[in-house]
Amino acid sequence: DGYIAENHLRPQVEFVLPNCDIFRQEDGFGAAFVERVEDRLAFKLEDRRVDYVNRDEETEFLADEIARIALRVRQFYIRDYVTFGY
Repeated sequence: DGYIAENHLRPQVEFVLPNCDIFRQEDGFGAAFVERVEDRLAFKLEDRRVDYVNRDEETEFLADEIARIALRVRQFYIRDYVTFGY
């Protein structure tokens, strides 16, 4: 089901449309991010602050679990890895 967990598990390449800008979380959400959004929208934002919230800081992953699923994850997201340069 591609819609499970509100699309949070879905490969991101399925959301790429012609003429869209890609914003990678690991590139940050600071001033450079805000400037790119403002440039794309062609106007200045009133509130330029971008807050970071992680409501699930308690999640733990065990090394054996990661090893068990790593190959399947890589295969599932291979187009994301290639398209977005991971």
